[in-house]
Amino acid sequence: LNFYLNEMSQIALEAGGTIDKYIGDAIMIFFGDPESAGIEEDAKKCVEMAIKMQIRMKDLSGYWGKHFGLKNDLKIRIGINTGYCTVGNFGSEDRLDYTAMGGTVNLASRLEGLAKEGGINISEETQMLVKPFFQLNTAREAEVKGFLRKIRYFEVDLGSTTKKSTFAFAGNGFSISVDKSVITQKDIDYISERLLEIFSNK
Repeated sequence: LNFYLNEMSQIALEAGGTIDKYIGDAIMIFFGDPESAGIEEDAKKCVEMAIKMQIRMKDLSGYWGKHFGLKNDLKIRIGINTGYCTVGNFGSEDRLDYTAMGGTVNLASRLEGLAKEGGINISEETQMLVKPFFQLNTAREAEVKGFLRKIRYFEVDLGSTTKKSTFAFAGNGFSISVDKSVITQKDIDYISERLLEIFSNK
């Protein structure tokens, strides 16, 4: 268990995620606090992290039996949601934990429970932010505990090319996304001119 948690934690930290806590064999990770690259970029980094985790688990196929005597390979499920939540130090006078709380967190947990082994489920809110970058399967709906309406969610398609030919970057006050498969040299020249105008007028 420690080996698995360490492998996943390294991927999370490399992606810029904040490891909230370990809950048995589960890991709770969030993006956007204490630092954010912008809501779209945070969501994109989170999905990229999840894909790397599933790829790493596939790479470890056969490792568990050889090194730990397990009959079956370990497989994981991942749920991702985007939204507002409360982040801070919570607890008692004797012990405080830095954590995220709220319905947004609960839905991520519900989506994880709906995922198949080796799968990644994302909420509709996350899908709206990352659909230019990843291949997603058709939307599904489910009734989940704690929510009055049915929840729409999407499974990340790991069987196809997971990343489209899109380049994106964001910073304080700006976000740019470019589909490299359709952009022309004329478009590039136009973008360059506009950026030069912005900086020259500063």
